[in-house]
Amino acid sequence: PDLTVEENLLVAGPRPAIEASFELFPVLANRRTARAALLPGGEQQMLVIARALVSQPKVLLLDEMSLGLAPTIIKRLVPVVRRLADEGVGVVLVEQFAALALSVGDRAYVIVRGEIAYEGDCEVLGRDPDLLRRLYLGAGSIDVAGSSAGPAFQDTRRPHDHG
Repeated sequence: PDLTVEENLLVAGPRPAIEASFELFPVLANRRTARAALLPGGEQQMLVIARALVSQPKVLLLDEMSLGLAPTIIKRLVPVVRRLADEGVGVVLVEQFAALALSVGDRAYVIVRGEIAYEGDCEVLGRDPDLLRRLYLGAGSIDVAGSSAGPAFQDTRRPHDHG
């Protein structure tokens, strides 16, 4: 937190990658001499992502990217995440706000009680809010390996789980 924005990035990677991060997040370029601790929450999140990106990762794990951020900041981050994925970075987005994750993702995995309850295309799950609601409430799992007519709902709870 005591380092400036630029110093935070220099610790993580070479100058050309830092300049690429500033292009991705122009607001950080304007704040390069500001101490990280003094940045607003959204800019701190951008700095965290930029710092991860300067090492040119093959996979980027974003855990609850939207947590505590204003909707305007989230709207600025979503296209960046999509762009990274389109450029070949594997992005794993763990997000409790399903609509956000489904809007930016290609594949969706819904985990219920530590097990995968759904695996499939984000677009398919996004078009079926009832299915998503059932999954989030832990009502069962979806078998996507089945028919081409679409996923089938399958209740996988043990008998003592009912009620």
